[in-house]
Amino acid sequence: IHEEIHDKLEETLDVTIIPSDSTFARLFEVGDNWDLAVQSAEWSLNNSLVPRIVLAGGKGVGKSTYLRWLANRLLVRSPVVILDLDPGQAELSIPGYFSVSLVTQPFLGPNFKHIGTSQTQLLVCLGDNNVGNCPDRFIKILHRLSDYIKNNLSDYPLLVNTMGWCNGVGLMLLVDTIRLLQPTTVVQLHSKYKRKNFPYSLTPETVGRCRDSWRSPRTRLGYNLLELMAVPESSSAKDMRSKDNWGLPEPRLLRDLVMLAWLGRTGWPWPVYTIPLASLTLGVIKDKAPPGALLASVNNSLVDLCHVKESEIRRPVERPELYSVTAKSVHKPSLGVGFVRNIDMEKAVLHLATYLQPEQLADVNCLLAGQLQLPSSVLSGSGKSKHNLPYLGKETNNPLDATWQRYHKPR
Repeated sequence: IHEEIHDKLEETLDVTIIPSDSTFARLFEVGDNWDLAVQSAEWSLNNSLVPRIVLAGGKGVGKSTYLRWLANRLLVRSPVVILDLDPGQAELSIPGYFSVSLVTQPFLGPNFKHIGTSQTQLLVCLGDNNVGNCPDRFIKILHRLSDYIKNNLSDYPLLVNTMGWCNGVGLMLLVDTIRLLQPTTVVQLHSKYKRKNFPYSLTPETVGRCRDSWRSPRTRLGYNLLELMAVPESSSAKDMRSKDNWGLPEPRLLRDLVMLAWLGRTGWPWPVYTIPLASLTLGVIKDKAPPGALLASVNNSLVDLCHVKESEIRRPVERPELYSVTAKSVHKPSLGVGFVRNIDMEKAVLHLATYLQPEQLADVNCLLAGQLQLPSSVLSGSGKSKHNLPYLGKETNNPLDATWQRYHKPR
């Protein structure tokens, strides 16, 4: 087809036309025996059991693709509950969060295509992309989400999206997850690359009796284990992150794509509200910080917005016009996300940007700081005019004034 006709046809039909001789097209391919999970779910339903399916596998083996495919197949019969336990590459929430979502319509494409469009029932902030930094918090949130599903969504099939960490703490937390959720089916995706696989098959006997657990005791389990191969893996690539037809971008870039898509759907830049410090409770999610350092922790940062009880608050005694602090670790349901634009100590107020409506913001009394980050392009204005950006100083030739970079090496 002539190039002009080709472009016009794509625009008219709103499709992408891929030539038959194309060698770079990334097309979806159903793996061998993928239908076994659907059959396992149907067997559970025919025996008056609600299907609970846990997807496990290493990084880049196709868990997210399989999750979407399986969810869309199960949607033929009923809505599907998705428990997302992958804070680094979350499927239905922004990075750093765990979520419970009730999916009622098919969803296609990568996570940034449908981020913010699902019916999220419960959202809790882990505060970090790496659960190795906060395994105890992982367990506490897992129990909260599991209880919520049992009490509110137990009639719907459950799909569990897990991390791609196959050893060490990652393996321990997966064992704890399986023991707690008591699934009817576990799908273990294998890669031909050994480092992407678990050290053993996740059989009920092995998971129930092994010592690879963080908190849970040994227990008796009974579920169907389906061991499937990752699809597809290039025979010429060293691993699935190589730049072949099925290579994956750097995880940080994938997280930035999700954040940018989510910011667009929530109407960034958000309105800014002025809130008295005396009405707020501040806390950090992962590390302990002295009360006097909390303002520095939240300033110019994304924060989780939630509500804490009076018994969980420590109020200032000598200066009641200042903020309170959390009395203990907080893992409350998230009410939304905000960005602290500025803190005015003279007026004792905090300027918070958020997409929440004023009536929703009225329920928020706590700001939690974690490792949540805006993409650097949002703060620096890459590709746009840099006039009037609130986060940048004037340009200077002094190398000591350059922005700090994690992997920067002086020339």
